[in-house]
Amino acid sequence: MSRKSYLKLAAFSFAALTLTVISSSFAAETTGGYADASYEYSANSPASAPCPTSCEARAAEWSGKIGVVGLKREKLPSQILAQDITTGDALINANQFSFDFEAGPDVSIVRKGKCFDLEFRWFQVNDFISKTSEITAPNGLAFPFRALLGDPGWNTTGHASYLSQLKNFELNLKQPLFDSDALTGFVGIRFVEMNETLGLFTGVGDPDNHNDFYVNSFNDMYGAQVGLEAKLWDCGGPFTLGMGIKTGVFGNDVRNRGVYYVNQQIADGDSARMTHAAFLGEVGINAAYQLNDHWSVTVGYQVMWIDGVALATSQMSRLDPVHDPLDPYAPSVNADGTAFYHGMNLGLECRW
Repeated sequence: MSRKSYLKLAAFSFAALTLTVISSSFAAETTGGYADASYEYSANSPASAPCPTSCEARAAEWSGKIGVVGLKREKLPSQILAQDITTGDALINANQFSFDFEAGPDVSIVRKGKCFDLEFRWFQVNDFISKTSEITAPNGLAFPFRALLGDPGWNTTGHASYLSQLKNFELNLKQPLFDSDALTGFVGIRFVEMNETLGLFTGVGDPDNHNDFYVNSFNDMYGAQVGLEAKLWDCGGPFTLGMGIKTGVFGNDVRNRGVYYVNQQIADGDSARMTHAAFLGEVGINAAYQLNDHWSVTVGYQVMWIDGVALATSQMSRLDPVHDPLDPYAPSVNADGTAFYHGMNLGLECRW
């Protein structure tokens, strides 16, 4: 069995165990209303309604939220991607890529019990895209892969593009701490997928003289996380404010690939794969305004940092898309990169 299969098996086994435990907990609970009816805000709730202080003050309920998340991927670290083959002058650098805020779906479902909650969340953003301006190299372009690719008089014009995608799935088991909903701790499992593509294009406008390269990196991260959520304001009114922090350790199944195209036809390629440890940290602040007994509007801001990932730009020195088959070299993966995201989320939540 491959290392990726072991990671998947461990993740889903933990998920099954978590579901079994929480189902048993819910089965033992009654499904009646709140012991303290003032815990759930309604139009008739007094402004001075007290906060619940124990499991007995909570009742089982479901809630679901559908919304949108808008994230910005911060710039890539400096790295030369294209240079003049004769002088060695840098012509394209990875730090020239600049990403705008991009939007994607954000969905969560929570089963709240008297003492434990089970939360599922999924979000993804597919279109972090950036492109450099056209450059000219009078002596010819060269690309610093494992071996410098290019010849004098080869293509003299070109540009680069970058595409990044992010997907997130997580399942968390939560419990209020110290007999109060003011502070909640949780453990969970999480899957994060981060895929990136670097495109290096030459001979633009000349259909008979294209020499292009695509470099891909694929990060499939399976792991566990822990976290805390604190309610900063949640007593006696429709407005609530809270913040949370998560940190997790992941097994990252990493792959890369470099492909060489001549006149838009695949000419050669190279790839490698490995398993690597990754770390994820996330901090967020969220506010909600309850419209009635069932519906709320939510807004928040999150910051996420992922370390131990493969960036497409970092794979160039590990790959040789046009290597000599007799060359004994072996391709490898660079998984020492870091990705940083931040942005807002907006949603509509329903409780029942």
